[in-house]
Amino acid sequence: MDHMPIPKSCRSRAIRVPYLGLAPKYDRLGFAGFPERCDIDAEKLIRCTRKTAPYLVGGREIVIYQELISKWLPRTGPAVNKATIDAATIDDEDIIRFRADFYESFLQEWLWFGLMHEFELACGVQMDLDQFIRSSDDGQFLNTEPLLGYVRAVLLDVLHKNGVPLDLKVGDWVRFRAPAILAPTIERNRPFRVKEKLGNMRFALENEPLLDRISVSFLIRANVAHLHRRLPQEVSVDRDSSCNTRDFSDSLCSIPTYMLATLVHEVHITTAPADSSQELFARLPTSRRNRHVQCLEDVQRILRTVNAVGIPTRDPLLLLDTALSTRLLCDSLLSALSEITGRWFEDQPNVPYEEIFVDRMKMENWCAGRVSMSSNVHLQYITSLLPSNEPVSHRDCPLRGCCNRPRELDGQRAKHRENCIENCSIVTVDETKLVGILKSGGTPGIVEVRDNMQNTSYEIVDITGRSYVAISHVWSHGLGNPTANALPVCQIKLLFQLIKAISTSDVVMWIDTLSVPIVLEYKRLAILRLRDVYKKASKVLVVDRHLLQTGPHWLERRLQLLCSEWMRRLWTLQEGRLPLVSDLYIQFQGEAISVAQLLSIEKGIYDTSGSEIFTRAYITSTSVLADHFVKKDNISNQFIDLARDLGHRSVSVASDEPICLATLLGLALEDFSPFPTMVDIYRSLLILPQDLLFFAGPRLKIPGFRWAPSTFLESDSHVGRAAYETARLTDNGLCVRKDCILLTGGIEFRRVEDDSAEFYFIECSGTYEWAIVLSPGDHQVSRCLRDAAIILQVNEPDWKTAAGVLVSSLIMKDGTYHCCYELCLPLIREAFDREGGNPNPKVHQIKGNYLSQVNFCVD
Repeated sequence: MDHMPIPKSCRSRAIRVPYLGLAPKYDRLGFAGFPERCDIDAEKLIRCTRKTAPYLVGGREIVIYQELISKWLPRTGPAVNKATIDAATIDDEDIIRFRADFYESFLQEWLWFGLMHEFELACGVQMDLDQFIRSSDDGQFLNTEPLLGYVRAVLLDVLHKNGVPLDLKVGDWVRFRAPAILAPTIERNRPFRVKEKLGNMRFALENEPLLDRISVSFLIRANVAHLHRRLPQEVSVDRDSSCNTRDFSDSLCSIPTYMLATLVHEVHITTAPADSSQELFARLPTSRRNRHVQCLEDVQRILRTVNAVGIPTRDPLLLLDTALSTRLLCDSLLSALSEITGRWFEDQPNVPYEEIFVDRMKMENWCAGRVSMSSNVHLQYITSLLPSNEPVSHRDCPLRGCCNRPRELDGQRAKHRENCIENCSIVTVDETKLVGILKSGGTPGIVEVRDNMQNTSYEIVDITGRSYVAISHVWSHGLGNPTANALPVCQIKLLFQLIKAISTSDVVMWIDTLSVPIVLEYKRLAILRLRDVYKKASKVLVVDRHLLQTGPHWLERRLQLLCSEWMRRLWTLQEGRLPLVSDLYIQFQGEAISVAQLLSIEKGIYDTSGSEIFTRAYITSTSVLADHFVKKDNISNQFIDLARDLGHRSVSVASDEPICLATLLGLALEDFSPFPTMVDIYRSLLILPQDLLFFAGPRLKIPGFRWAPSTFLESDSHVGRAAYETARLTDNGLCVRKDCILLTGGIEFRRVEDDSAEFYFIECSGTYEWAIVLSPGDHQVSRCLRDAAIILQVNEPDWKTAAGVLVSSLIMKDGTYHCCYELCLPLIREAFDREGGNPNPKVHQIKGNYLSQVNFCVD
């Protein structure tokens, strides 16, 4: 995993994968059939556990060689003198444990080295597999760093064979043959001179203002004809390089690997004939490419079968380090092959490591409620390596909420900075002046004032019409004060230093601690104007104590932001969404950069090793981060997007939730007295998203709204982010049109006596296609629902899971089922093992009819 873009601050926590080295080395005769060539039954091997592995019988019994035992025993106990090892010193328990380790080692040889060898064959590059084993004082470990050089060699070879003009210089002439859709303003076949090199493979062209900044990748995409020079035909080979990297020119050597991959892909698109878009991919023999893809699929299947992440009771044979390294290698090679060939390969289903990664982070003082895990295993792994910057343990924290965070405002006091040795004075705002500014329609802010003696003081003034920076912060981090409009001088000095770095020396500051009155009557005046405060600010600066300790690596910054406490609080949601992404700045260690900058970081700007080619970390982290700040196109889409985001946030005062929602949805707070409620939010919208029905959590108890979530905070959504269907709100409930399962015999809940889950298999059309899994907290008493249905929200394109809402008391009226909301639940669509009639009493069978597009009115 050394090839991955792991930030320096995370490398000390990176998993080192031991090379076990007990089994016979991979024989390089092909992935398929390796176990059989070693007299081992492959299917039996991948289904055994560490307990059953010692009794695995292949074509012949494993011979316990003295040499192998001498390698293995020192790992399992005190140092052993090899000379004293004989049959008498090896007992039955040693043999049993040795055999389990032997078979795990065999899986490592087969899966890891076999996969690497198949990649070698597919790409036609000669690889030394021994290079991927690193020796150190404490043993041997897998090392993937050489993989970068091998892939670079393949990319350079492909570019060389295509004659790609990568040595453009000032004065060269280029000619476009671009399709009109790519460059509609360019005159066909007109030559342009390169007038200036702008850096990072970008150039300026003469007489073409619309293309004054153009990159090599665009030149190739536009099918540039290089008029004066071609790539030199002479190719020198670096004999000292273990990878025999081809060195074409100085400029070529400086191109990062990720850009080489981009060029290969773009040449593949434009140089191929119109009727043969896969021309470059076709250069790899069909047998080789199909064989490698089949190998990847086989490895993924084996990883899932051996249950690599491990259920403790199963005692898996393949332990986490070995399994994870193989899974990451699969993804990396799949990505590399896609870049080399220019053909995108489908991702294989992930082996679920998330729970294990979260547990690892909790051991490092991470709060589980702060952890933000992507579905991408690369990002999951790198996220698990992040430093928490947290001095206290969070091992007892649940997935939602935090045990150490003050739940009441009284527990959140303004604090001095850690380096404030003298315990400086407190700056208190004149409340009379603060309220006067608000009453007059102004915006109160803080200015820095110096007298003739250059002494600094801070005053509250009306900043209406002036350029100011608004501070967004987490109250519990020391900048909040629920009892007074006051802050220590040391904190205010720091804030002015930070805002001056992104603005001017005479900038003024707005911060809620000093600008929003404590008294409720006047506090309402300030809250009514919060939307304008953040939208009209020249910049908004996010100050989070954990992010202040985050270094310069672009990926660490993105992941730390996603896992920050600032991203877990209610009020910071609106503070982050109201300003433009170009005006929202995040304060990291040493500098503040805008969210727009953080999103637009070009691959390789900090890390030119080209390691991004092997991971989806760049693309996935960009997408995940953008999803939190993107502005949706209509109010219904905004609502469901905000509701999802609230699921991992919390607040000290529950009534603040509808206030923030109203502010973000553009509702006039003046229309509510004193502030809006959740019912007010629902009633204020002409249309509502259907997905609101599929949020787990408590519901309102008001007639007509018993379907409606009473809060979105610290709750789960069972729907994906792609669904934005709308629903209509009536006096009788929420009207939706969805597929459903009409339960012909009803459903009977049984009281749960222990912590075991219950399974309800739903039979539709004679087959059991769906299953409901209910945890003990879902129902506490026995009850039977006769007139019931399950309203479905299928998460396309993954039809294996769906959200379901159980409704009862169905009454058909005017083509619509009027019904009562009961429970929101996840449904699973898998091939279940139901042999033997399922004698387990916690497995129930229910019958239903699947109906498409049925009208429901849910209360």
